[in-house]
Amino acid sequence: MYEDVVLRYLHEDFHTHFRMSRSSMAVLINICGLCKASKKIVGRPEVPISLQCLICVWVLANQESYRSIGDRFNVSKSSIFHCLIRVCNILNSKGSVFIKWPKGNDAIKTIAGFKKIKSFPGVLGAIDGCHINICPPKHNSATYINRKGRPSMILQGVCDHNCIFTDCFVGYPGSVHDARVFQHSTVRVKCNDDVLFPQSSHLLGDSAYPINAQLLTPFRDNGHLNQKQTKFNVCHAATRSPIERAFGILKARWRRLNYLELHNPFYIPHVIMAACILHNFCTQRCEEVPEIINDDNEDGKSQIRNRFSDVDTRKGNDKRIAIMNKL
Repeated sequence: MYEDVVLRYLHEDFHTHFRMSRSSMAVLINICGLCKASKKIVGRPEVPISLQCLICVWVLANQESYRSIGDRFNVSKSSIFHCLIRVCNILNSKGSVFIKWPKGNDAIKTIAGFKKIKSFPGVLGAIDGCHINICPPKHNSATYINRKGRPSMILQGVCDHNCIFTDCFVGYPGSVHDARVFQHSTVRVKCNDDVLFPQSSHLLGDSAYPINAQLLTPFRDNGHLNQKQTKFNVCHAATRSPIERAFGILKARWRRLNYLELHNPFYIPHVIMAACILHNFCTQRCEEVPEIINDDNEDGKSQIRNRFSDVDTRKGNDKRIAIMNKL
């Protein structure tokens, strides 16, 4: 019984298995309990919300089979799945509480935090895409095959200097280009709203993204970059590094994201988004950072044509040059 084993783990063992402390788990259970998560599973007694949360976090934090997890928590294999989806849906409903665009003083602190990295001014966030390897769906499986020949789903994330996600967008299959995902995301809409970018701030993205005044990309390296352009690219890459680190921490903390075996693709975005919410929850509570998994999403990215208007692109280029001359 899990009461005799799991609940008696030493602090270090509990954190190793659940990727968070007992106190953080208690807070999480309270959050989910307030949402009245506990529901009856057909044919079985009601599963307590505390057990549902323990099961959900265990599934995300480990790559153990559902059968083995069921034996550990004394529930059926199907109940493991239902607990996972139920708690993930609750977390998704609380997404706006944990994943928030920086505004007011938070925006000022974020800009100052990014500037400390490499003196790059006005950075409100770093944006990138991350591939979550999945079990190939039965239908349209070819559309999920990414450039490395693996089935995946794309997570687009924006984070602050502390690797806390401020925007997440997930659901597009792995064959879709980062720039196209961006084009259909909420961040694309935000880039047209100057109110959300105080002090003439901007995001930093890699060369796969289009450029405008709210999204700055590096100079394209054609082998003829001058010294100022090279320095700009170096500072840009260093300042943008928190998003790569955030994805690395996300996959290291929630190991299930290294291969998410859900046969129905409908549930996959909900689970990925829940993992991002838990990432912010743990980071904000200063939980220990696990050994980071290097994410190689940069390799092999292709360029596509700009999807901002010519006027927006010109403004972005002018802003990039102005910052380059100040670095």
